[in-house]
Amino acid sequence: MRDFAYPVTLTQSTDLGGFVVTFKDVPEAITQGEDLPDALWQAADCLEEAIAGRIRRGDVIPAPSKPRRGQRLVPVPAAYGRQSGSVSGHTRSGNQQPGVGPASGLR
Repeated sequence: MRDFAYPVTLTQSTDLGGFVVTFKDVPEAITQGEDLPDALWQAADCLEEAIAGRIRRGDVIPAPSKPRRGQRLVPVPAAYGRQSGSVSGHTRSGNQQPGVGPASGLR
């Protein structure tokens, strides 16, 4: 099974304080935290919900990109990682992407 951990961008908010949290690979996952520990906790919760939404809708779950220097990784819970293996190779229309399916071991 592949590990799913996505690089997170933490941008310190000069206006409101705290951090704005975004994921390049999962653009709908946006949140904020009052301080760094809270921002990372919020990031994990937000990412989990975004991946769950993609699974419910049958949307593609992108492979995590390589983190840039200094970026932290936020893991997806193991249960979603297992489910995403069955979804990541399919588009919303149900067409299979190359390299995914019974022959590759991913469905």
